[in-house]
Amino acid sequence: MHRGTHASSGETRNGHMMAANPSRQHPRVGRSTPQPRLRLVANPKSKRVQRSFKPPLVFGTLAALAVWFVVVGLFGMHVQTQTKIDDVNRINTELRDNQAILSAQRARFDAPNGLTDTATNAGFVLSTEVPLLGSLPPGQLNPPTKTDPFSASSSSAANR
Repeated sequence: MHRGTHASSGETRNGHMMAANPSRQHPRVGRSTPQPRLRLVANPKSKRVQRSFKPPLVFGTLAALAVWFVVVGLFGMHVQTQTKIDDVNRINTELRDNQAILSAQRARFDAPNGLTDTATNAGFVLSTEVPLLGSLPPGQLNPPTKTDPFSASSSSAANR
């Protein structure tokens, strides 16, 4: 729309708008009624709020966040290490229990009754007569009459 063509504005004169109702026209400058001097003032609600940059607060916040991350990381490492220690302790307890069981079995096998039971379970039969082997005093055993079976001359003679 062009200036002055608005339906409620009325006519235009020299590019100036005239009110549709002449009785409602504002008094012009230079008339006898005094006009208050008005000046343009920015709306206080629309002022841009300048945020003040406070380095101590920013650096303090960053330091607190860094400390928090370090504490969380250390706590995670502590939990992980404690879990590994608990696993090792559990394995040690199981090994001690197994060692106690094996020691009891060994003591049973070393006992005469345990040897007898183990031999019987393995299929051995008890003999009625037990031969005892002992040592002879020197000079009571006759020397061998044949030549040494481990010598080179006897092995070549046996091959003939």
